[in-house]
Amino acid sequence: FLSVARHRHSSDNVSIVAHGAVNRVLICHLLGVAPDRAFCFEQENACINRLALEDPFPPKLTMLNSTIHLGG
Repeated sequence: FLSVARHRHSSDNVSIVAHGAVNRVLICHLLGVAPDRAFCFEQENACINRLALEDPFPPKLTMLNSTIHLGG
């Protein structure tokens, strides 16, 4: 899934809308974190996570669990 998204949208922004557990697994996978550490960080409802995927550099987490758009 991720390799196809990177290939098809190599110069675009891509949004993935998913549940917290899926978000955690994707973030762990991209950052090379062991899956058993996935619940060591929060994922609030409707949160935004942002990762920069810029080859040849490793993925960089630029925003995690932001809910500022909810006004709360």
